[in-house]
Amino acid sequence: MPHEHLSKHLAKVLESDPFHVSPTSCALLGFMVNESIVNGRGKLSANDIATGALGQAQGFDTRTNPLVRVQVQRLRKALDHYYAHEGINDPWRISLPKGSYQPVFSKLGGHADPSSLLESSGKGFTPRLAVLPLENLSGDASKDYICDGITQEIIHLLTHCRELQLLASGTTFHYRTTPDRILDVGVELNVDYVLYGSIRIDAKEIRVTAFLYDVHIAQNVWTEQYRRELTPANVFEIQDDIAAVIVGQVSNPHGMLSRLSRSKEIDSFSAYAAVLRYYAYQESMDPESHLVAKIALEQAVSLYPNYAEAWGCLSAVYGGEHMFGFNAEPDAEPPLDRALAAAKKALQLVPDCIIGLYSLANCYYYRRELPDFRIAAQRAIELAPNRSDMLSGLALHIAYDGQWERGLKMLDKARNLNPLHPGWFWFPYSLNAYRQRNYEEALRYAKQINMPGFYWDHVFLAMIYGQLGSVKEAKIHLNQSVELNAGLLSDPENIIATIVLDPALAHHCVEGLAKAGLKISAK
Repeated sequence: MPHEHLSKHLAKVLESDPFHVSPTSCALLGFMVNESIVNGRGKLSANDIATGALGQAQGFDTRTNPLVRVQVQRLRKALDHYYAHEGINDPWRISLPKGSYQPVFSKLGGHADPSSLLESSGKGFTPRLAVLPLENLSGDASKDYICDGITQEIIHLLTHCRELQLLASGTTFHYRTTPDRILDVGVELNVDYVLYGSIRIDAKEIRVTAFLYDVHIAQNVWTEQYRRELTPANVFEIQDDIAAVIVGQVSNPHGMLSRLSRSKEIDSFSAYAAVLRYYAYQESMDPESHLVAKIALEQAVSLYPNYAEAWGCLSAVYGGEHMFGFNAEPDAEPPLDRALAAAKKALQLVPDCIIGLYSLANCYYYRRELPDFRIAAQRAIELAPNRSDMLSGLALHIAYDGQWERGLKMLDKARNLNPLHPGWFWFPYSLNAYRQRNYEEALRYAKQINMPGFYWDHVFLAMIYGQLGSVKEAKIHLNQSVELNAGLLSDPENIIATIVLDPALAHHCVEGLAKAGLKISAK
């Protein structure tokens, strides 16, 4: 960086708001820049800073006194604030990487040119982005699901951009962290960028603060605060704005975000919150969250019948009732019929409704209408090729449809997007090994499922141990399977057939359960 350019840039930084109010940060930054560039100091120590910039006497003990560390941390925050606001379009950057007192100078070419960010990262391929859960600052833990749901919605919007690789929420939601650990999280997740921030909600207003952090230069490259009246329309707008900015910042200049069509009718936040309840159920997959989501969504579509996403989510919830027996209603219309009707309603309202297409594909699969399943699944994949939750669910059914290679390849991609994925991702890998009579390999995968409250986990282990002749282990898991789903005793063939389409493979699975000790009645 030429000295004249540096001098002008440094003067501008020091005159900005975050530095104007902090003489110490001004002195510290001026000293570090001068020593590094003008005097050519290759490495600055904590003692150099203490005596040269902070007015401490020789012999100042930096090991016991945190003064230098505290002031450098404040300086980093002041720089982050400057480049996120007043200096967002500056072509030059001064940064202080964690663990170092040596300033780094870089020319980014201005944030109007997104390609410059790619150049700064040294990567010519698709950048990886992690979206961390937005922090709930409302002081009310009951609003956590809203914050998590809005985060999910932002992730889902971003999956429509083919120029981004999105880590799934199953991974990123494990990182509820503070801003000073963003670099560590970014490095640990092996991503190029991290989106983080917070949400504050009261009775009438929602405030969202978002930051985009560049891991390679260790600083925020964008921030924005949104303050709006609490309505779904405003929440949608905030989500879209954030997603559009992210795409513009980290994708190539020709990247475009496919905007989802949204109903203009929805003016009740409670209706939108019902959709967020679905996301909470999707994460936990238990009867309790299923019931909460079901009640909320049924009320939402009753009050707002043109809300496509609510219909799509409700279809998926009805699918859970059919598939897992969650909160079954014996006297009601069959859940699969309700699921199909809800999915079709969603797509009637919005033809490209992602959750509607996903639910429709699953309905056709459960109904054994496989040509229609394949068409709907392919359309959903084309619209959201990087949405891990949807990709993994469809991949599972594609594999069970007999397209093992394609399905497992899709699952590989979903696992890459979601390294901390739920255990059910391993089911197709285990079943594929089982159908090939490689029971040891099937067992290795089945042990990774580790969902002891989910009966399919025990069904797989029981039939594999049965084939291996491990009678004791097989009976333990068989008993647990029956305890969680008594239907296995009376009709094991039908239970197995809910996921296994191939009659020969289904028979092979039942055979394993018989070897585990399950009495199979002759038909």
